[in-house]
Amino acid sequence: MAISAFIVKVPAAEPLVRPLREGFDATSKLGVPAHITVLVPFMDPGDITAGVLEKAQRALEQTAAFSFELSSVGRFPATAYLVPEPAAPFVAMTRALAEAFPDFQPYAGEHHSVVPHLTVAHGSAAEADEAEEALRLHVDQGAAVTANCSSVTLIENSSGRWEDLCEFRLPQSASLANRATSEEPERIRVRPATEDDATAACKVIRNSILECCGEDHRDDAAVVERWLQNKTPEFLRRLILAPNSFSVVASNGDETVGFASASSTGEVTLCYVAPSVRFTGVGKALLAAIEEHAAGTGVEALRLESTRTALPFYTRNGFVPDGPPISAFGIEGLPMRKQLRAEG
Repeated sequence: MAISAFIVKVPAAEPLVRPLREGFDATSKLGVPAHITVLVPFMDPGDITAGVLEKAQRALEQTAAFSFELSSVGRFPATAYLVPEPAAPFVAMTRALAEAFPDFQPYAGEHHSVVPHLTVAHGSAAEADEAEEALRLHVDQGAAVTANCSSVTLIENSSGRWEDLCEFRLPQSASLANRATSEEPERIRVRPATEDDATAACKVIRNSILECCGEDHRDDAAVVERWLQNKTPEFLRRLILAPNSFSVVASNGDETVGFASASSTGEVTLCYVAPSVRFTGVGKALLAAIEEHAAGTGVEALRLESTRTALPFYTRNGFVPDGPPISAFGIEGLPMRKQLRAEG
């Protein structure tokens, strides 16, 4: 049965990924260029009418054209990929299409989260390992890709090869483009958490793990269950009230969009933001509040265990590696440290 798919073409990535995709991604031989998938599978090309195309355009035009960067490498068990940042606009387009066409959920609803990615190798763990090693070498040497997303392409495979069916242009409105990056932080308020924040904070944390941390849990149901097991309102209520911890929430109007907590010795135990405000400065504001409190109480350094998903975020905010990886909840934790006062 023929299907269709919405993708964002990334021609700027071709020089970096084409040799690897030709060896490790079968779709490259079927006419699919370097791309980031927005929604697959979509309907049979024979069922796509002008009305369907108009509905898709209305869904996609909720997101303005934007720039993004591919500068880090991600993994699923049998897939190596480049990570687009910011990811939020891609997730927004996926959600808008899935809402407009509820019979067509991302990857047929097989995964917990939406993880935007540019696939470079897919098929076996061994091939993904080889591609990942090559990609990391290039990235470590500064081979980041900067690109623009000004359109989404609907492709279909009724002929046996993937061919373009329709291109949807994204609006260029500066006010719309800035909605997810400029306006949100201006409305964000960070304050000390109270026990009344526990339920909303719990929702933020659980949604963030499910929707943003696919690189870590890889949609393994057992890993997700262990990770979420203690992420309950009661656990957070006890944490907020604990005399040896300091917790903060970020809110956008009446909506809680972030939560962070640290111990009195400087261990950052939680730092999560709602998927809708990822890459808008909310996480940075939470960390700043934790850092200010810690410095004011004489803490010399902050320490934490980062997920792979959060590693670029913590690195941008001054944290450095602080020991070998550890295992927790079935995922890899990466110890990091940020010095607040001069040592010695």
